Amino acid sequence: MMSPNPLLWREIRARFRDGRAFGLILLLAVALSLFFALLYAQVALLDASTARRVGVTGRTVFTQLSWLQTLGWLLVSPALTSASIAYERERGWFDSLLLSPLTPRAIVLGKWLSALLFAFILALVTLPLFALVFLLLGGVTLRQFFLMAILQAACAMCGAAIGIATSAWSPRAATALRTANGLIFIGFCASIYGAVTAGEVPFALVGGFLGLKTNVFWTFLGRTNPVLRAVEISGDLPIQHTGICLGFLLALTLFFLWAATFYARRPLQEAPFIQKKPAQSAAKSPSTHGEIPFFSRLRFANPVLDREVRAKFRLRQPPLAVIVAEVMLGILVAGFYARTLYWAFFEPMYREWIWWGLCFTGLIVTMMAAALMGSNGVSREREGGTWEGVRLSLLSAGEIVRGKVGASVLTCALFSLPVWPLLLPCVAWNADSAARSLVTRFDVAACLAIWLATAWNYTLIGLWIGRKAPRTSRASGQVLGILTTYLLLSPFVLSNFGPRVANTILGATHPIIALVSAGDGRGDFARSTTLFCAFQLLFGMGVWIAAQSAIAREIGNAAGGENGETRR
Repeated sequence: MMSPNPLLWREIRARFRDGRAFGLILLLAVALSLFFALLYAQVALLDASTARRVGVTGRTVFTQLSWLQTLGWLLVSPALTSASIAYERERGWFDSLLLSPLTPRAIVLGKWLSALLFAFILALVTLPLFALVFLLLGGVTLRQFFLMAILQAACAMCGAAIGIATSAWSPRAATALRTANGLIFIGFCASIYGAVTAGEVPFALVGGFLGLKTNVFWTFLGRTNPVLRAVEISGDLPIQHTGICLGFLLALTLFFLWAATFYARRPLQEAPFIQKKPAQSAAKSPSTHGEIPFFSRLRFANPVLDREVRAKFRLRQPPLAVIVAEVMLGILVAGFYARTLYWAFFEPMYREWIWWGLCFTGLIVTMMAAALMGSNGVSREREGGTWEGVRLSLLSAGEIVRGKVGASVLTCALFSLPVWPLLLPCVAWNADSAARSLVTRFDVAACLAIWLATAWNYTLIGLWIGRKAPRTSRASGQVLGILTTYLLLSPFVLSNFGPRVANTILGATHPIIALVSAGDGRGDFARSTTLFCAFQLLFGMGVWIAAQSAIAREIGNAAGGENGETRR
């Protein structure tokens, strides 16, 4: 069997020679089967009256599987292609492809189609579950089934195109993965905001309550959200905008494939962030990096902490297209910031919404950022070839771990500073302001404690999982995959062990549920917050000791190998 595109055939063979591909298929099959069984038990078996209504059960299971799988394709498909070109550029292999008879378009299409073929195999794993819903439980029409399949295929195609475009644009695989995830996150949040302002299901009352005004642009953007379209299809709503969403995803796919082809034509020395011409002199060479004035003056006794913090606040000079996009995004963020600040000071009815909305958003961002920074702490050193120097230095394992963890927590804290002007006016600091705000000082203490415990523990978990990964892209993918799987599936799995056991375990291990308990106001939120923080502290200390021991063994092995070479 030979493909018209030899690169496509090579990519397929290389992907399936790696045992991780089969491991991912097995993990997906087990996770979805478990999710299906638990969801069916909750919907059909817990209530005898519901069990008789098989059609309602099938429709409910189909809805949950549909939106979850649609969201999964948006997250998984960019990871399949984001390292395809950037990793070859890092290793110096991509120039050989450019010198081959293959055109840049054939290179891009070969890598994109190979990722889509693997995505199709992953989709086949989920087919038996949808067949059970469609053939046995009922409540789902053939039209819904095929529309959902087309929508998920469009999400996979668009996500893979975004990944291949960022891979062709970026000189590093880790940067490509972060850029692809950032683009999808920004687009998803913007479409959710458009859906809220337009009053779409399930945000019919939220936009009116917040006083948000819509226009043609935000209405159109809200109709392009694939997850909301999956809910429309599975619920068989009378008004659907699936055609608009599919057309938008197709247009994005074509645009990002064109962008990938455009950047793939450029050789490595002309790639973004790489200087095209050597500097004529050291005195006249322009700097491609800049530092924020306040953060550049921070100094720490720990050299690892000092280097990590300075590196995280060092800015690179992006190309003109990225600058224009960042300026446009900055204008939108500034407008939202100014409006939220006005509400926080002069509209007391919105203060509780602002507080908890920003707290939940900040917690989710902190979870992702802390886990990624922890996973890249050692893997970035290995990828850049600097880990050997760190091991052979006079630094102890404890100093290395303290520097990596401290830099992550401090970075999260410093990046949260712009949010505090929005949060502080929402708090009832005294009895006079208590009538105008429901957010108390105890809520502030609980949210701060949960945030700090999450940043601490997730950094350590990321450091432990990614400590042996040779590439940052692999470490980031492993950490995000493991943590996302636990955060999404743990509530369904633990719900079968009774509400008391589930609430106790989730309250101690799940940051979002811990924050929900803190903001509920009906239970003992002080006890739930203390339970979460105590468990996160103890678990983090255990991971700290394990990571420090592993790094100490590596340092000992490096020192022993160097002594052996000296004796010889």
